[in-house]
Amino acid sequence: YQKTNVEKYKESFTKALNMIFKAEKGCGGWSQYWPLQGGGSYWDYITFNDDLMTNVMRLLQEIAKGKGDFANIADDATKKHCQDAVKRAIDVILKCQVDDNGTKAAWCAQHDTINFQPAVGRPHELPSISGSESASLLSYLMTIENPSEELQQAIHAAVAWLDAHKIEGKAVEDFTNANGEKDR
Repeated sequence: YQKTNVEKYKESFTKALNMIFKAEKGCGGWSQYWPLQGGGSYWDYITFNDDLMTNVMRLLQEIAKGKGDFANIADDATKKHCQDAVKRAIDVILKCQVDDNGTKAAWCAQHDTINFQPAVGRPHELPSISGSESASLLSYLMTIENPSEELQQAIHAAVAWLDAHKIEGKAVEDFTNANGEKDR
């Protein structure tokens, strides 16, 4: 749209953005898939997996700023809607931060929408803190201008937790299991 000023491209942008708005969960944030499947399936959880939340928030923040590819494409009401969605997402991020025996830790790949606890994803994704998604999320959160005291505390706590739990020198370990089979 920026290059051509052809209205159909702006309309496509608006349709896609409205889908993101519709897909937003009532508590804030987004699921891996939309429309939702229901019944508490993996698809319905708040999803940090694959940097979904981080990337959607980045996109909405860029639209709200109205610069670059997003200059002159969204009106003030749409920009405000984007800002409000990011604010709700930050609120849900704070609720989802895992409590590790009284210490704020980082985040799981997916969280329940009611109690915000880590949730089972696909069969190989057990509820656990995800270092990769948490690191990407933290990188994004540290770009937020004028973060609240609560957000600053969450960032510091997550960085400290990840630092305290890092494994140095071995990212992957190959071994032979009890059945004599190669495993990792």
